[in-house]
Amino acid sequence: GTSGTREGRLVAPPEQLGRADGGRARDGRATDRGQEREAPDAVAGGAEEGPAIDFAPEFVPQILDGRKAATTRYVGVDGEPLLSRLKVGHLANATCRTCSGRASAAPFARLRISRLERTRVDRLNGTLAATEGLGSADELRATLRRFYPHLRDADPVRVLHFALEARPGEDEQEAVALT
Repeated sequence: GTSGTREGRLVAPPEQLGRADGGRARDGRATDRGQEREAPDAVAGGAEEGPAIDFAPEFVPQILDGRKAATTRYVGVDGEPLLSRLKVGHLANATCRTCSGRASAAPFARLRISRLERTRVDRLNGTLAATEGLGSADELRATLRRFYPHLRDADPVRVLHFALEARPGEDEQEAVALT
């Protein structure tokens, strides 16, 4: 719904996130301990555009200064199912609707999806929490439940690892600096 700004959170290297399913995705293809090995979808002129990822205001500075390089989302029917369309290599606009006070917001950054993982809430760990800029796995789970109050320990979540590709206006600023 529109009341739920689903904010960014969590990250861990795949070796830190075990899989109960033996390293197999739902469609049966092999994965590397939860890491989805999907090839980027190339389109004319560059990477495919994915849906926007909305973040809470407290995560904006962490993304812009590089302290936050992933977000964990519940992508179930009552979560954020559109984000399940993101693939490795996609570009996504990072927005903050809460910052703007509007249903749609101008992006504050462009993010390139670098890795995708599937795990469960009860498998989130301190390494992931630290990557998210949080102090512990418990703090990470509490943060997730702020945005997804119905979330249970056994619920699946998707970790979207990303790299800051650009800030809005960055290309124009560089062009001006070169002239």
